[in-house]
Amino acid sequence: MKSGRVRFSPGMNRWFYSVFGVLFLSGVLWLVAHSLTRHDEFGERRLPVETWLLKTHGAAAMASLVVLGVLLPLHVQRAWEHRRNRMTGALMATTSLLLVASGYGLYYSGSEELRPWVSGVHSVAGCLLPFALIWHIASGRKRRRVSELRARTAQPLDSLERGVNNELAGLPTVSRFVARRTAARGEDRDALLTHQTHPLP
Repeated sequence: MKSGRVRFSPGMNRWFYSVFGVLFLSGVLWLVAHSLTRHDEFGERRLPVETWLLKTHGAAAMASLVVLGVLLPLHVQRAWEHRRNRMTGALMATTSLLLVASGYGLYYSGSEELRPWVSGVHSVAGCLLPFALIWHIASGRKRRRVSELRARTAQPLDSLERGVNNELAGLPTVSRFVARRTAARGEDRDALLTHQTHPLP
C-alpha cells in the first residue's frame, strides 16, 4: 500500500481475503457441526471435525489480528483523516472489536453462565461481518466513481479557463482592458434584459 493511498494493494487484498475467508468459513462450519451434537445417557457426542474446525478458526483469528494491526495505520487512519467511508468504516471497526473482545472472552471466561451469551454475541457478529464488509466496499467504490466523474467533468472547464487566460495574457495591456470591459458590459446587458423580462413585483 503506497504512502497516502487508502485502497489495498493486490498483495494486501489476497492476504486480507484469504485470512478472513478461512476465519469466516471455519466459524460457520463449526456452528453447523456444533448444532449436530447429540446428547444421550453417555453425554455429548460431537463430530470429530468440530475440533479441527475450532483449531483452524483459532489460528485464523490470530492471523486476523496481524492483518488488523497492519490495517490500522495504513487503511483505517488514512481513510478517517481523509473523511472517506467513515460510517461503514466505523461499523467494520466496531464489529471487529466486538469479535476480538468476545473471542477473548470465549477463551478466558471462567463463568459457565456467561459463556453462552458471549458465544452468541461472537456468532452473530461473525455472521454479520461479511455483510458489513460488502456494504463498506460498495460504498467506497461508489464514492470513488463519483469523485472520478467530478474530476473528468472539471477538466474541460479548467482547460477552457486556462486557454482564455493564456489568450488574454498574449494581448497588449490596452487590448486586455478592452476585452474585460466588453465582457463586463455584456454581463450588464444580460442582467438588464433579464430584469426587463422578469421585472420585480
